[in-house]
Amino acid sequence: MSVRCPAGHQSKATDYCDVCGAVIAPAGAAAAPAAPAAEPPSSVTEAAVRCPHCQDLNLASALFCDSRESLRNEAGEFARAVAEGAVPGEEHIRAELGEVLAGMAPGRRDDGELTLFRSLGVAIEDLAAAERAVATARERGIGTEVEL
Repeated sequence: MSVRCPAGHQSKATDYCDVCGAVIAPAGAAAAPAAPAAEPPSSVTEAAVRCPHCQDLNLASALFCDSRESLRNEAGEFARAVAEGAVPGEEHIRAELGEVLAGMAPGRRDDGELTLFRSLGVAIEDLAAAERAVATARERGIGTEVEL
């Protein structure tokens, strides 16, 4: 049995798309409730969806990424936007996250600016998250340390 994901891919998995990772709602399931109205948006984060058919890139936002190389080679929606002329290419990227954190590039310029962080995942982010998780567990006295 196969089903179609929201992007239209045939998927053998029935709860997520095995092509692009999109969540597939069970047949007959109620639609997810709408998110409550928010103040003007400030930031959007898109996580590692590597689908050449997906078109979720918000072109009106200031675009940040974890890696220009990953964005160029793995983000289908970015490649599609470039191919269709919707964005000029890498010059549409304001900065990599590391450049902003190191003070080499500006982040959000004012309270009204919408930013998009397009994350495809790089190992240093995983390491930083793991380091923080271990530190928090130690602070709270929870978890089990295993010596390898």
